[in-house]
Amino acid sequence: MDSISLVGLTLAVSAILVGQVLEGGHVGSLLQPTAFMIVIGGTLGAVMLQSSVRVFRTGMQMIRWVFMPPPLDYESLIADVVGWEGQMKQGAKIWEAAGGYAPTIGILGAVLGLIHVMENLADPSKLGAGIAVAFVATIYGVGFANLVFLPV
Repeated sequence: MDSISLVGLTLAVSAILVGQVLEGGHVGSLLQPTAFMIVIGGTLGAVMLQSSVRVFRTGMQMIRWVFMPPPLDYESLIADVVGWEGQMKQGAKIWEAAGGYAPTIGILGAVLGLIHVMENLADPSKLGAGIAVAFVATIYGVGFANLVFLPV
């Protein structure tokens, strides 16, 4: 197990959550299933659109390397790298693409949340939820891109 990956992910998420609390916010306000679904589902769909099934599957399997990197036998590694050049490079592009799409999909989630706000201007009690989804979708998009997808 690669402990620095676990420590890094824990530190990044903790810093965001502690920052939220220090600013007077509640951690629960960052848990927005709608925003999560928009960003993760939209990003996953966008990545699937640009990939073949084989390349997508290869890319998805690479996530385990974040926490359990392959052993480093250099002679074997050199032989593997020569064999991997094309397929692994394409698989890695899955995560690079997800890192590119996620912030944009997060902005789409923000726009959807703001549309919901505009539809409910006559009922101020519904405005907060729409604004929250809008901002949390942006957080999810930028957060997943920079804390998960691009590091993978």
